[in-house]
Amino acid sequence: MEWGDQLFRQHTRESINQATQLYILAAEILGERPREVKETGQRTHRTYNELKALGLDDFSNVLVPLENLIPEVDVNGARDATTNEGESLPEFQPLYFCVPPNPELLEYWNKVEKRLYKIRHCLDIEGRERTLPLWEPPIDPEILVRATAAGVDVDSVLADLDAPLGYYRFNVVLQKAQALTA
Repeated sequence: MEWGDQLFRQHTRESINQATQLYILAAEILGERPREVKETGQRTHRTYNELKALGLDDFSNVLVPLENLIPEVDVNGARDATTNEGESLPEFQPLYFCVPPNPELLEYWNKVEKRLYKIRHCLDIEGRERTLPLWEPPIDPEILVRATAAGVDVDSVLADLDAPLGYYRFNVVLQKAQALTA
């Protein structure tokens, strides 16, 4: 998602299309947003010793009675003779000690949804409405040659071409730098 954010901030048609693909990939990796499961009824509270007597698994969950409720299915698809055709599975909460929701993990779904919403509604990454130019500004080959000769990364030079002008003129900045180092 950070890679998509970096491309989204470049604010060009090509980079936004690439960012969209990365956000869609992230959404596919995340899968469906977890549903919030509400309690279906009152649970009888038991002590640890009572649960231990029922049999605990490695995660301290009582699953033995649960396993007996699920009918066996033949590999050929035939149902067990003890079950009725119209009978449905009982509703139960399988884990006695539930896994709590993780808000940091849930934030990933929110972030992907927000980014895709902004792209689909012609907004920039901060949420401001923007229009994209039809073509990117031309690149000066002389600047690229100088940057390569100086050992500077070409991507950083291209990113700095669209940087806003500073608030101070060069002479003022030079005087401040000389005063600071003197």
